[in-house]
Order: sequence, then structure tokens, then C-alpha cells
Amino acid sequence: MATLSMIHQSETLHLQGVESLGSVSNMKRLLTDLAEYLEKLTGREVPLKRIDAGKLPLFLRERFTLGKAEIFGREFLFALDSQEEEEPSAATYASLAELLTSQLGEPAVIVMPALATHVRQGLIRLGRPFVVPGSQTFLPTALIDLRERQPAPRVSVPKSLSPAAQCVLLYHLERETVSGWPLQKIAETVSYSPNMLAKVKHELVAAELCEAVRDGRIVTLRFHFERRELWEKALPWLTSPVRATYWVRWEKPPQGSLPAGISAMSRMTMMADDRSPVYAIDHRGHRAAIEDGGYRICTDRDGATARLEAWNYNPTLLTIRPDAVDPLSLYLTLKDDPNERIQDQLETLIEQFTW
Repeated sequence: MATLSMIHQSETLHLQGVESLGSVSNMKRLLTDLAEYLEKLTGREVPLKRIDAGKLPLFLRERFTLGKAEIFGREFLFALDSQEEEEPSAATYASLAELLTSQLGEPAVIVMPALATHVRQGLIRLGRPFVVPGSQTFLPTALIDLRERQPAPRVSVPKSLSPAAQCVLLYHLERETVSGWPLQKIAETVSYSPNMLAKVKHELVAAELCEAVRDGRIVTLRFHFERRELWEKALPWLTSPVRATYWVRWEKPPQGSLPAGISAMSRMTMMADDRSPVYAIDHRGHRAAIEDGGYRICTDRDGATARLEAWNYNPTLLTIRPDAVDPLSLYLTLKDDPNERIQDQLETLIEQFTW
């Protein structure tokens, strides 16, 4: 069976900038799934060769990891999409593929972990190649595999929850209970697609944090533990929401940002604020603000007005106060900091949290 170790070591598909692309485990899993799927379809190992994405615009570098593979004597350029939490339309995917193609000088095949039927049909009508490992392939003149039904999501215990699953869990702990809510209602509340909520359900069930209860066509979640115990049970699978950090210069903090890091700790504990304020913003809001000229990125602290954390989920969704990010996400961003004073204040933060 194909694995990442079967990819040419001298030309291994490099996970460059993976911190700004999402979790390492998600991208490694997508790479592994692609290698295994192509081997299954072609009957032989299909090595993926690294492609330098350095000349791509920042938002494309943050979203895609690039590699080439030869299939039946023809070379294909694959762009692995890390942005699982979104479900763009066929037109959006086609535009991204066109932009990648124009930047790289050759056609790009977008690889994604899941694809809704109507999006798949739209991409086929537009003639845009794509691959959903384990499920669907549209590579005209090489491979076509268009099974209608999606495979069941993996149910093995995750090493860490995806950003979407973590966001749903923290919303349940900090904002209001989602136990007994239909998945559709949860999806609308946290602004994720129904397909993504189906994955969230499988992750939380696999981690033995909750069970899925079906009543006819309605599926709800029922958590096994009360809030404090649920937090402690879930903690091994929770990770920092910080996708990337930047030194920035701005006239004022951008819309959708909140004090984070030490700046947020100073509002919740006795810790003093740092001389450079820290803010958090959803990574999509960060890209939009950069494109709109809302602020500029600095190379270091000198000349910067703040340190900005780009998060994997929207910090404003979880907080209940206007002057700081939510305390549980804040804990996750600082729990590995070696500073003893910060660790002491983190204990205080958890103890004073209203469970």
C-alpha cells in the first residue's frame, strides 16, 4: 500500500509553511490518501515530486501544497487544498484552478478531501480536473472515477481534532450547549457546511466524547460528560488555534480581531500586558485585510504596532466579551509556553472559568 515513505525521498513533497496551511496531520493524511488512491487506480506506485510554491501569492501559498506525478506517461500538477472548513462552489474552485494555472504556467489539478455532488457536477461541466482521494477523480485523457456515494469518514481515534470539531466543542463548553441540536442547526450556528458537520460528528464520536443519536432523518449529538470533565477528557486532542503569527503595522485593529495572548491574559488575570499588544483574527479575515490594505506585515517587532495571530477558526464566534478571545482557546495558545508565570496564570484562568 502506498504511504508517504514511498514518495521519492530526494524529492519528497515538502510541507513548507504547513503551520499557515492548517494542521500537519490533516495535510499528511491528504498526501497519504492521494498516494494510496492513485496507486489503487493505476495499479502501481505514483511518486509525488515537490514543486516550489514560492512564486505564488501569499493566500495561494497558505492554502495549497504543490506536487507533480506522472500517470500513464503524462505529468500532472496537483494542488492539495488544506482549507477543509470551507465548501466553495464549482465556480470558486474553477477560479482557483485558473489562477494557479496562470501563476504556474501549466494546468493545476485541485485535490480536496471531500466534494459535494453538485460541486463535482459543476467542475465536470466546466472541464476542470480534480481528485477526491478514495472517492472521485476527473483527469480527462488519463483517469475518471466518479462514484456517486462518498466513502464513510474515517472513524479511528484522531490524534487531534480538526479546527471545525474543536470549534464546535468549545462553542458547546463556552457559549451554549449543542447537545440535542440537529447537525443542521449546529452547522448554521458555527458557520460550517453540513458536510463538515458530518466530519465533526465522526471525529467527536471517534474520540469518545459524544454519541450521535438518530431520530428518522435527524441526527443530534449527545455528549458523555459534564463541561469540566468534558474539557479534561478532550484536552489531549485539542491544539492551539494559531495558524500563523505576524508582526503588523496598522492605524487600528481590523474588524473581527480581538486581543489575544498576553494581552488577553492581562484582561482575565493579574498578568501585565506586553509592550506589543497581541490580537487574533480568523485566517480568512487576515487574508482579506491584507488584500484590502488594512495593515501591512513587518519583518520583525521594529516598526510594528502589534503581533497578530491568524486563527484556524473565528475568535469572535466563541468569546462572550468584547475585549478578549475566549479563555479556553487562549489557554490552548499558551499551554506550551515555558514561562512559569504564564503557566501559573493559566491555572488561574481555568480555575476561575465558570463551568
